[in-house]
This record gives sequence, C-alpha cells and structure tokens, in this order.
Amino acid sequence: MNKKLHLAGIFILALTLLGTIGGTAAHEAYGAPLFKPASDGILNYSPLTAYIPINGRNVALQLGMTKGEIDLLLGKPQVIKTLSGDYYRYGEDITIGYVGTRAAMIDPGMEGALRKRVKPGQSWEQAAALLGEPTLVAGSDRIYRYQANSYLFKQLRTAKELAAAVGRSDVYEVIVSLNAFGEISSEVMFGVSYKRDVIRAIQLANSTDGLPHSHAPFVLDDLAVIDELGRTVRLGMEMADVDKLLGSHESYTMSLPIHEYDSMSVYYRGTKAVGIKPREDPAHLFRTPRGITMQSSAAILERLYGKPTAADPSSWTYYFKRKGSELQLLTEFPIMPDPDRAPYDYGISVILSDGPSPVITFLLIGDAAFLREMK
Repeated sequence: MNKKLHLAGIFILALTLLGTIGGTAAHEAYGAPLFKPASDGILNYSPLTAYIPINGRNVALQLGMTKGEIDLLLGKPQVIKTLSGDYYRYGEDITIGYVGTRAAMIDPGMEGALRKRVKPGQSWEQAAALLGEPTLVAGSDRIYRYQANSYLFKQLRTAKELAAAVGRSDVYEVIVSLNAFGEISSEVMFGVSYKRDVIRAIQLANSTDGLPHSHAPFVLDDLAVIDELGRTVRLGMEMADVDKLLGSHESYTMSLPIHEYDSMSVYYRGTKAVGIKPREDPAHLFRTPRGITMQSSAAILERLYGKPTAADPSSWTYYFKRKGSELQLLTEFPIMPDPDRAPYDYGISVILSDGPSPVITFLLIGDAAFLREMK
C-alpha cells in the first residue's frame, strides 16, 4: 500500500471500540478468553498497539485512546484536511484519524514500531518471526485481521471466519506494506468499519451525479486554487500578496524561488507566481475553481475538464493557449517547430493512483516555462 494512500481522512460516525486488558502471551493466544472488557474504550491488545520512542522510552498508542490523551503524549498536532475529513499529524509523520474524540486509525510513521521491534526498514523475514503469519497477502501488503468482543480477541485466519466477520463493527486490521526489496515501508492499523466509512465518504465526494456532461469554457481564473476560507491563489500573483494571504512559510531556491506554505508550494519567477502545487498533507483543502483537489477521482476530473491533452495510465496534462481572457484547451499536443518555444501558454498536470478507480495524488498548475522546467 502506498503510504500516501493512508491519508484518506475521517468521516465522523458512531463507532464503538471494544477494549481488553491483559497482555500476557497466554491471553494473546488465538481465541483466548480475556480477563474482562475494558471500560474506557481503549483497545488494549499488543498486536494493535503502536510504540513510539520519545525521550528514551516507548510510548504506547492504542485504538480508542482519546485525542486529549494522545495530545498529552505527543504534543499539539498539525491538522491535515482531506476530502473525507481531518487527520492529525504528530511530529514528522505519526498520523492519527479520530472518530469523535477516539483514535480509529494509527499510522506510527517511520520511527514507530509494532511489537516494539517491527518498524519500517526492517526485512519482512525478521518481522514475520515477531508478527506471525498474516491473515491475507495482497500484493506487497501483509494484512492481519482481528476480531474483538467482551469475551475473546483473536486473529481471523480461515475463509469461514472472514466471511462471518463481514459487516461487524468489532473487526480491526493491521497492514504492513513492503517495498521492492522486501523491507517494511509502512504500517497502519484501523477499525474495518472506519475504513468502510472513509471509502464511502471519498466515493460520495467523487460522485458524478448531478454534474454537467460538458464543461464550461476555460478562463484565466481557472489557473488558481481556493480553500474553505475563500482564500484564492492565482498564477501571476505577487509574492508579497501570496505571503500575506497564506502566512508563514519556508523558502529556498532550486531553479526558481519556492515558498512552502502549510497547504501548498508556490514557485516564483522574479516576484510573480508561475507554479502552484497543493500539498498531499494540507492544513487547508485548496481546490481549483472547478472543484478538483487531492483525492478527486479521474472520473470527476474528466467530467469537469474534459479529455486531457496528453495522458498515460498514471498522469494527465491539460495544455491551454491564451485567447484574450479565455483559455483554449488543446485537444492534442501540437508539433513544436521551435524547440525553445512551447506551443501552449499554461497547463494543469496531475498524477493518478493505480487501480480501477484512480484518484489524484499530485496536482500542478503552471505557465509554459515553469512546466517545461519541471519535466
């Protein structure tokens, strides 16, 4: 599983997390009875516990912990806005999704560990000795599925057990993803009902119901992004105006000066904005004027923008020629008689996820010179 795809967001719902107390090997055995159900809503079971090293000690994070408890342990988080709700980023890369005030998804990041010793960078052979056999294998993912109630907590192993657990609210997953070298690239744990509702929320946000079947003419104002506060960043804006609008930022120079704000990177030529790239983990959800943002589906993109000028399975680009205050979408990329002069003035480029229902994982808006530099 691509780590970026773990950033799916929160959809608020009534989710009851059943917890246990105990923790010895005997009580973690397959199908073993528990001492008693936890009364505080915390899922106290070691295979569903993430350990975070802080100041020389391991801090345990468990599904069902409250946001207040986790904030006390990890500090104030950064809010991440997505199509399906908010995530909370602690430190560099610990990401937690809440249902109400309770943790329903935990990604412990690159330094966090399962079983205190299983973490990114470790070989699967070493990890498997500690985690045991997974319930399912799906491509590069090793999936552990568990069921919990007041009387038992067990790993689901057989097809019959998996079928019987479909639709239940007391089923949980741990997904360990591997890279091409057979090393752990990421780990994430969540309630399966939480996952279902996140998927449902994204599907609802990407529904094409009610959308027109033909797109409106393009104008210069399409080369912009707008957030939920109504703040708009356009190509051609002055650097000072963008800084005033978006606030604090980090700045550095590659081929062009870049200002990294909490929700996007803006590239400048001189003092003018010539490139806009929304972040994958934004503090504010910026959309194009037509409604496209991170996690928007390819189907929505095509309905609102039409067929791209250039496309392959993983990326689409829309190229435009300026005609006064309007933009003409090029239906195909023209032959370039002058290799030093682009046959277009502006472009919108996206990278799409794999799979049967691809979504946007990267969005870039820029003028011709900027887009050519970025290739």
